[in-house]
Amino acid sequence: VIQSVVNAVQVMQAFDTPEPLQLKDVVQRSGLPKGIAFRALYTLVHCGVLQKPGPNLYQRLRHL
Repeated sequence: VIQSVVNAVQVMQAFDTPEPLQLKDVVQRSGLPKGIAFRALYTLVHCGVLQKPGPNLYQRLRHL
C-alpha cells in the first residue's frame, strides 16, 4: 500500500460537495494532519484534479 495514494484518496473523499472547502475543512473531513492534507491538496491542484477558486479554497473539478 502506498501511503501517499491513501492520503490523496482520503482528501478526495472530503469533497462530497461541489462547494469549495478550506484547508481546515479538508483536515476535519479527512482526519489527516494539516501538513499532510496541505501537501496532498497542493499536489492534486498541481495535477489538475482540484482547483483553487480563491485563497485557501479548494474545489474538485466538475468533470471528475
